[in-house]
Amino acid sequence: RFTNKAYEDWFDAKVEGRRIGQVLGEAAYEKVSKYIDKALSGETVNYETTIPYSSGERFVNATYVPDFGAAGQVKGFFALVQDITERRQTEEELRKWADAFEGCAHGIAIGDPATHRIVVCNSAFANMLNRSADEIIGSAILSIYAPADHEHVRQNIEKADQIGHVRYEAHMVRRDGSVIPVQMDLVSVLGDDGEIMYRVATAQDISERKQAEAALVDSITQFRTLFEA
Repeated sequence: RFTNKAYEDWFDAKVEGRRIGQVLGEAAYEKVSKYIDKALSGETVNYETTIPYSSGERFVNATYVPDFGAAGQVKGFFALVQDITERRQTEEELRKWADAFEGCAHGIAIGDPATHRIVVCNSAFANMLNRSADEIIGSAILSIYAPADHEHVRQNIEKADQIGHVRYEAHMVRRDGSVIPVQMDLVSVLGDDGEIMYRVATAQDISERKQAEAALVDSITQFRTLFEA
């Protein structure tokens, strides 16, 4: 019966007076017809779904509001439809990144450069320190390192802020006070204004590597001792 300009722009045509199925395309009409039936029975309907319009597939949020006459009969309905395809794609992309973040085997933590505290970490990072993520979030970044490494870590943070990325080794403190050697990759992420928005730290427990290196040194030392004897 009538449309606004945005609706006409969707279909690049004047659609008043045409059947809904002709405008949407039969595949799209078949998908929304059950909602139309509810609206024409007097029910307000809201839904989100992918609609295969003749002009292309779109993910929409739609609300159908019945138009009642003076006697209470349903004369038709108002359709308020919003194309949220881009928002949906963004949400799906963010969900993928969230899954990758949480599912990564390496520990990952994000720090706030203003407060120098950890704002988020994944399970691998928390497990490496035998703590829960809730225990770690909000902690001062230096508090998770052995005190003897604080200056070393601070210098590498400053270096990351200057050149964007650094790799260094340090020692982290677990809940029980034990210390583990870790390899850190630290990235300082800049905003469009050149200011640091946040720092992303990736941590790997290198205890086994250090043990293997120590064993190799012992073997070499023993070999030299035997050889020299």
